[in-house]
Amino acid sequence: MLAQEPAAKASDPASAQQGRNDRGEWADPVKDAPAGTSYATCFSKTINGPYSYLVYLPPGYELNAGKRYPVIYWLHGGGGSQRTGEYFVDNYANAIKSGHAPAAILILVNGVGGSLFCNSFDGRKPVETAIIDDLIPHVDATYRTFGTRGMRAIEGFSMGGFGALHLAFKFPEKFGSVTSISHAPIRPNSGWEKVDRVYREGPLGGSVEFFNANDPFQLVDRNAGAIRDGMTLRFIVGDKDQPGTQARTKEFFEKTRKLGLKSELTIVPGVAHSCPKLYEVIGAPVFAYYAKYFAAAALRETSAAPSDKPGETRKKAKASAGAPEGKAKRPRAFAWIDPVTDVPPGLLARTCFSK
Repeated sequence: MLAQEPAAKASDPASAQQGRNDRGEWADPVKDAPAGTSYATCFSKTINGPYSYLVYLPPGYELNAGKRYPVIYWLHGGGGSQRTGEYFVDNYANAIKSGHAPAAILILVNGVGGSLFCNSFDGRKPVETAIIDDLIPHVDATYRTFGTRGMRAIEGFSMGGFGALHLAFKFPEKFGSVTSISHAPIRPNSGWEKVDRVYREGPLGGSVEFFNANDPFQLVDRNAGAIRDGMTLRFIVGDKDQPGTQARTKEFFEKTRKLGLKSELTIVPGVAHSCPKLYEVIGAPVFAYYAKYFAAAALRETSAAPSDKPGETRKKAKASAGAPEGKAKRPRAFAWIDPVTDVPPGLLARTCFSK
């Protein structure tokens, strides 16, 4: 969008082509998947056709059929494609091996050219709708995900950083974490010609009204309550990036703090507009963040989830106290007074009179 994505690795015989999806195809015509990923498509009702993506499955996925995993959706920058998420997968996979990052399913999203991961003003590229209504349900139905907000994160670079904020703030019920890296500071009359050209000629169509409806800087105000309730925000930018990118990132971070949102800002010394370099300089902590985030999200969701079976909480308490399970039978039907009166060691069974 404001800078080209990094070229594909030199070992790639089609490096000039591999990093791009110039024609903005819904199904990327280049099906060669970077190491560790697989090319896949979902059927999109939105476009009545296939929508491609790349998927990384963590070590042990095929061996443990009963285990579920969190999901991270990764959004590429302008001039890139789903394939330019290769460096994200490489770094994340290494972080899993080193024990810094949790095992997770990684989805490299197809931005269908320079979409900003929004629906286009002219209606021809409903990328936002395809992601929310088609891709996410498909991923949850196809892979062993948790299928919950807290165990679903979104991260993006440059155009993808804008898109990650846009999608997370417009649909806060879908994501529990959003990471925006060097996000494209798109807005009208910015005074920065590249940005103004994207605004005029890109998917926003130069429409102030349409921009206002999709601008993450305004969406965060409108949906602050839902975002505050369970979403973690992270901003990353290099101190050698374009001044406009740095300024907008800092402005966005300060705004989220004033709104009382849980957010953090990392300014990386010596790095310009390069996501691979940012990952390299930050090192393991950039992915160790997910270990902390997903552990906290799992705890929140477990404690908030109501028991779906009568006596389940008592059963768990009995097990955690070290008493053998199976000795006491659960009541067959709901009862105000639990007919099973034996209790774990150290506890007493009592009743109260309920008016």
